[in-house]
Amino acid sequence: PDEAFQSSGSTVFSQEVLDILDLKTKDNPPILQARLTGLAAPERPLLGGANFYVYAEPRRDRSYVMGVDAAQGIHGDYHYMAIFDQHDGTFFEEVASFWSNEIDAKAFGHVCTLGAELFNNAFITPEIQGGGLATCMTIVVENRYMRIYQRKTLDTISNATGDANIFRYGIFTSHQVKDALIQNARNLLSEKRLLLRTPYLIDQFKAFKKEAGKS
Repeated sequence: PDEAFQSSGSTVFSQEVLDILDLKTKDNPPILQARLTGLAAPERPLLGGANFYVYAEPRRDRSYVMGVDAAQGIHGDYHYMAIFDQHDGTFFEEVASFWSNEIDAKAFGHVCTLGAELFNNAFITPEIQGGGLATCMTIVVENRYMRIYQRKTLDTISNATGDANIFRYGIFTSHQVKDALIQNARNLLSEKRLLLRTPYLIDQFKAFKKEAGKS
């Protein structure tokens, strides 16, 4: 995995490619902006108050995937959701995004469900750490939305409770998993098979660094 990174403390993703994407965002503003709280219907945002951005209308002939990163607590790190059009499976275009540090993980689960249903019942891939468990449970248990990533946990087969369910929702991002995800993202960017549209997300890619053996 170390081959995926430059020297310690350097940025991980190509700044040149990200600068080009940054310029493209100015020519492709969102077609819809709204404010979501997860507890009420979408609201028309006041100036600067939008937290949900749509860049392309959902198409019936397309398949969509959603990446979900839930924060822990409120007013700290940001919840972030991004929806991608998979096109033919070799190119991924960001078509919608949401971010907020003003709602809890459960409310974020309602936002994710709304976004997934809007885009043809998109397949949700959430991270389980932080507030991810509460977000996943809201999506699956409360909203009964089942198009979500599941992982097999063989260690639960012979547990004391006799629980036969060996599948759990969400991705557990160990260092190995994170390194693999970063390498895949680098490849997609360098091969121009990933189109990012949200300035906030592009800024996060620009600032991402590898330092002292961890990212």
